[in-house]
Amino acid sequence: MFEHLKRLFIKGEEPLTLEQAIAQVNAAVPGGEVPEDFGEAERALRIASLQRVAAYGIPINTGLDLFGAENFDRERSERDVFRRLLVMYGLSCAAYGVPRAKIFEWLDRNTLLSALSPEETEDLEDMSEPLDDYGDTLESQWALMWVCSLVPELDPARPADHAAGSLLPSLPDEDIPERLVNAANLWPDEDLKAAYDLNYCLYSSVWFARQNNLAVPRAFNEDRLERRLHALEWIFSGENWDDAYPVP
Repeated sequence: MFEHLKRLFIKGEEPLTLEQAIAQVNAAVPGGEVPEDFGEAERALRIASLQRVAAYGIPINTGLDLFGAENFDRERSERDVFRRLLVMYGLSCAAYGVPRAKIFEWLDRNTLLSALSPEETEDLEDMSEPLDDYGDTLESQWALMWVCSLVPELDPARPADHAAGSLLPSLPDEDIPERLVNAANLWPDEDLKAAYDLNYCLYSSVWFARQNNLAVPRAFNEDRLERRLHALEWIFSGENWDDAYPVP
């Protein structure tokens, strides 16, 4: 997990104004706590994220870390992302009542077993282990669907559209349709970088606001932002899915 996500915050802090936050970013010089590869592209990306956080009416976290160019090196291929989406979809179907054995057969038949994380493999194979928690991964799946351009936008103020499940195979009988394979294409890296930086700033700032009893617009749900950031961080961090979970 990235070291920049392990910072601890002290309750009682006042949030930054947009002007203060931008001034900090503009004053940042590589070295020390600022990544050596923090350049003008990363500076512009962060300022754009901060402007959107402020425009949403969310208090800006005082402890946001800056990302260097290496943090934005995408570690996951289009195939990786597509397979992760399908694995999570299969596990969520099991959580909602499709027999576990049927899901295992479907994953095996579509050569997806190797895309399971160690924890997912253990949970799926342990017949005594309920899979209920996998029913709460819709927002991570939605983020991955956006990454694959299966849905047109990843609006942080709107929850995932349950109807989007109709784009995915009908489990356990339908295999992965060719139309879905052909439709799954990653957005350009610049779009993915912008989404990652924005979601980091949003999630960390909403978390900060909750810790300090500050008001946040109701549309911005912390759990939703956390699960979407999990998906985006997995794409860039290179960490196993089980270990890429974001901590503000």
